[in-house]
Amino acid sequence: MKENITVLGSLNYDFLVKQERMPEKGETYTGEELIELSGGKGANQAAQCGKLGLNTYMIGKVGQDQYGTIMIDSLKENHVNTSYLQKAHTRSGMSFVHVMPDGEYYSTILKGANFELTTKDVDEAEDVIKQSKIMIFQLENPIPIIEYAMAKAKENGCYVVLNAAPAKTITQEMYDYIDCLIVNESEASFYCSQKVDTIEEAKKAGRTLHDLFNSLVIVTLGKNGSIAFDGNQEYFQPAQKVKSVDTTGAGDAYTSAIAYGIYHQFDIQKSMAFATEVSAIAVTKDGGHSSFPKIEDVMEKI
Repeated sequence: MKENITVLGSLNYDFLVKQERMPEKGETYTGEELIELSGGKGANQAAQCGKLGLNTYMIGKVGQDQYGTIMIDSLKENHVNTSYLQKAHTRSGMSFVHVMPDGEYYSTILKGANFELTTKDVDEAEDVIKQSKIMIFQLENPIPIIEYAMAKAKENGCYVVLNAAPAKTITQEMYDYIDCLIVNESEASFYCSQKVDTIEEAKKAGRTLHDLFNSLVIVTLGKNGSIAFDGNQEYFQPAQKVKSVDTTGAGDAYTSAIAYGIYHQFDIQKSMAFATEVSAIAVTKDGGHSSFPKIEDVMEKI
């Protein structure tokens, strides 16, 4: 029986600056606080899976610097097997995040070692891919490597989840490999070539994306909740009303929780409700792996 979840993705060391607003062009603006954290969409999703009690492996690359070591150690602390994390002869990926008082953020990423991932790295992890029930991807690594790994996942009978973030053009072959597509409003807008802001627009986008990807589609809408479309039925899940401190990583927490639901054979509505609870807890703390809830934290709420 397949027992693992494998995440192929990015690891970025995060520098979060908490500030009242973004500076105007040419303006020097003073921030309030600097927070340093392990992040990256892939590492975040792996850490949340580990904290939910899933037997989680991660495939990725960090640099040969102190940040790479810190990020690997953070994943280990969050019960992620790091046997397939490699160190590249370059700097680690980094992100610089400006966090506003309402928890919303602006982010810039330096790709670093994330773009040193190779097909050889994927091949070396094939044994764990074979033993994985689900494989999770994002788009912060080179598209050809992601496509190669998706093909490997499908060859080995994995259920493929793509959190298509950040939004990028992907190949038709990748469309065919995806079993569950998760996007936010801006990413849905990119793939649909039309604005997606409201619940009704997201519902239309879900149908359009299903026609494109022929997969379960989930569109997250932040405080407005999330919708899903499986080709037959439409689903809506309202957001939890919580005081948001930092929304960094909330989408990653949601993605991992959806994977948890799929792993445990929840129906779609139950998976969305569970994921909404997980992400709601995550936004009540500053970003990073420490903000993600453990499974017992979630079970106390539902």
